[in-house]
Amino acid sequence: MIGDIWQIIKDILTWLNKNINRGYAYLSEKRTAYKLGVAGKWTNEGDCTSLETIPYIDMEVRSYPKRIDGTMCIRFVDGGNFPCLSIHGYMGTLFGYNRGRLSIVNVHKGQLVEYANYKIVLDKCHSNLYLKKINGVDFFPNKVALFKLDID
Repeated sequence: MIGDIWQIIKDILTWLNKNINRGYAYLSEKRTAYKLGVAGKWTNEGDCTSLETIPYIDMEVRSYPKRIDGTMCIRFVDGGNFPCLSIHGYMGTLFGYNRGRLSIVNVHKGQLVEYANYKIVLDKCHSNLYLKKINGVDFFPNKVALFKLDID
């Protein structure tokens, strides 16, 4: 009788261990896919769906195991531009592996200047990247939809 109970407990623990390992492997694959999916060249040039006048944004993102970084160029409609800003952040938050944060920074007169912070969401097809401003200077857009240039 006690041996049967121990066998049932042992079977339950074996089943739990196997399924937890499968779940972890599945989530790990999803995390890797989204981190690789955000890497590449992105732009909003040609987007005619926005109601507000937003600057043209060209962004190149590189993905690493713990972070993402890259460069961003912004061209305003009136002719002004930021030719080369640095971006850094991460993908994979508590609420989903397709979400992350991104900071836009530059060095000005020897000081690191943080222009804006964005929440980012990568769609399931890895072809659209949505940015929503958390904080930052006014001339950066509040919401931006970028599409991928180098789709495989």
